[in-house]
This record gives sequence, C-alpha cells and structure tokens, in this order.
Amino acid sequence: MATILEKAQSIIYGDRNDSYGPFDVEARKLADMWSSYIGFPISPEDVPAMMIILKLTRLSNDNCHYDSWLDIAGYAGCAGKLQNIYDANECTTQDQDKPQDAVTESWKRAY
Repeated sequence: MATILEKAQSIIYGDRNDSYGPFDVEARKLADMWSSYIGFPISPEDVPAMMIILKLTRLSNDNCHYDSWLDIAGYAGCAGKLQNIYDANECTTQDQDKPQDAVTESWKRAY
C-alpha cells in the first residue's frame, strides 16, 4: 500500500498535472485572480500555503478526513515543484510587492 506521500506524488506528477497543466502556470493564474479579487498581490508561492490553510480549516471539522491530508501533502509537493522552477533566492515578487502589514492586519481583524 502506498504511503500518503507516495500517493500525493503520483497525483501531482500524474493525473492532476495531466488534467490541469503545470502547477506553476496554474498557480500564477490563481494568484492573479486572487490578487484581483482582494486588491493586493498574491504570489504563486502563496497559493500552496493558502490551499493548505483551506484544508486545515476543513480538518478542524473532521481531522480524520484522509483526502484533506492527501491534499495537504500534495500542496506541499506543489510548493516544492515551485521551488525547483524558481530560483530559491528570487521567488517572483513576494517580498517586493505584497504589503505584509496589510495581510497581518486583516488576519488580526478576522481572528
């Protein structure tokens, strides 16, 4: 029986990649859409982290839901794929464009 990491790897390098295309392209599209919606830049590197947050939120309702854990492993793997594509020292525009104070303040207001 495959481990959760092996299954996640087969998904992100197989079915999902075949269905949706390269993760870096999809992450850029999603980051652009989120950026447009919320009014400040989201980088492709933020996408896996934000999707993991979504899955953790769902797990707070049912922490035994296997698919959520599988998805978290998959999004972590996708983050690793981005690291291989982008130079680790020059991750797109994350440090330059995102107003970190605005993000922090919005989280404080929400919680």
